[in-house]
Amino acid sequence: MQSEPLQMNFQYNFGIYINKCKQFIDIMISSRQWSGLTKNDVSRWLSNFKDLEYEYEQYIIYKLLTNIIYFSNNDILTLLKDGVRNNLFNDILLKSQLSADFELEDNQIHNIINNEIASSCFVPLLDSDSPHESGNYITRLLVQNNIIKPDQSVFPINIEDSISFYKYKRIVVVDDCIGSGEQLKTFFNNKILLNNTISLIEWAKQKNIEIIYLVLFGNKQTIECLHDNSLKDLNICCLRLLDDNLRVFIDNSYIWKDLDEKDFAFSLLKKITQNNGISFLGYNDLDYAFIMDNTIPDWTLPIFWQKNDNWQNLLMRKNSYV
Repeated sequence: MQSEPLQMNFQYNFGIYINKCKQFIDIMISSRQWSGLTKNDVSRWLSNFKDLEYEYEQYIIYKLLTNIIYFSNNDILTLLKDGVRNNLFNDILLKSQLSADFELEDNQIHNIINNEIASSCFVPLLDSDSPHESGNYITRLLVQNNIIKPDQSVFPINIEDSISFYKYKRIVVVDDCIGSGEQLKTFFNNKILLNNTISLIEWAKQKNIEIIYLVLFGNKQTIECLHDNSLKDLNICCLRLLDDNLRVFIDNSYIWKDLDEKDFAFSLLKKITQNNGISFLGYNDLDYAFIMDNTIPDWTLPIFWQKNDNWQNLLMRKNSYV
């Protein structure tokens, strides 16, 4: 594959950098910090680039791979536990602290949080009721790690019965990540209750039930737009905000050393994807390099997750085949 010469210091030893990247990859896999990947997964993906002619092109590929924002299974579990106990009920804790002149003991705070968790049901945000979807993954973690009881994990179609029987005062809709926000808007605006005649938000208002949207990771600009527009009244608790500088091809991206290197990477990867029938940018033209354990969102670059006869993916999605 022919490419324009990279405008950078050719005194740089790309081979040394690539070898360090290989060592880094081995460490991340063997230590389970890349918990959803195996050596075979990485080798299979790297085989896509075996015909690159220049060492500095390989340098770009290894630099992209080793700068993936990766949250392991343990990272996600830690984030989720901390989020439920220390973020979800901050407003309630603040009111309790104010009424007690900020003299609540640790055990009192612990009991307040436990009571609020117990009075909440946790609903996965789904496109359908499929058990493999990411919202279900989060509710499974909550149950398996004794953060909530099994009966507190409720499918959307069972919300009415569960609220009626258990008298929950709050619905916590859980999700792993939010990119463009389209799936979120669809879920909350669709008429899914009372025989498909009313949306969840409308039904909750009628019943005087609080709704919180708890998401592990979210694009900062998307969250801000949701607050300003269609879901401005929704209480959104996002545990990790992803700013634009964490995108791959933004001018101030965390990956590339300067604009020349970023521009070359952009041109190289665009040409590679075009030549192999792979989409260049992710959903809604987002360009993150982001993975959660063995889950990869569609707003991560498709070079990591799409698959066809010419291209081997790093991780599978339900819509990987193109």
